[in-house]
Amino acid sequence: MFIFVSCYLNTRQMGKTKIEKAWFMLLLLTFTMWQCDVDDFKGETVGVCPVVVSTNPPDKSVNVVADKIITALFNEKMDSSTIDATTFLIKQGSELVAGTVTFSDTVATFTPADYLSSNTVYTGIITKGVRDMNGNALIENYIWTFKTGIIPVFITTFPIDGQAAYLNLILGNNSILKN
Repeated sequence: MFIFVSCYLNTRQMGKTKIEKAWFMLLLLTFTMWQCDVDDFKGETVGVCPVVVSTNPPDKSVNVVADKIITALFNEKMDSSTIDATTFLIKQGSELVAGTVTFSDTVATFTPADYLSSNTVYTGIITKGVRDMNGNALIENYIWTFKTGIIPVFITTFPIDGQAAYLNLILGNNSILKN
């Protein structure tokens, strides 16, 4: 803007008085200031926006244990009233996993109501509904996935008449292997 005004004033007749140049500058400045509106935006961010720093299990983890308690760590203290079962979700496909959500300082915790299914992909979601102490929300939903492992169950039998013990391994698909 200043360059335009300077170029305009320099290309005009050199006989113009300083008063005429000042009036032109004042008129141009008034016109540009007149176009500004009052800033009445109420959604300003105060401080730093919250970010999920890490999750446990981490994104793309495999062989996660079935009784895993799932956590998310934030970069700052969060408003605990905004972190609940509607903003911290664990899904198996499109189905929500039942569980309870708790929060302390910077760590949100999801405890599943039952063991996670074996050999299954789960998706964790922290929604934009969570807010920090200043009311700032996540910029976008935080989404990660993890996969549970096969859940082995060991059963031993006592030796009969001096025979070696058998060890049966029951896999998640209920097949039995004998050793």
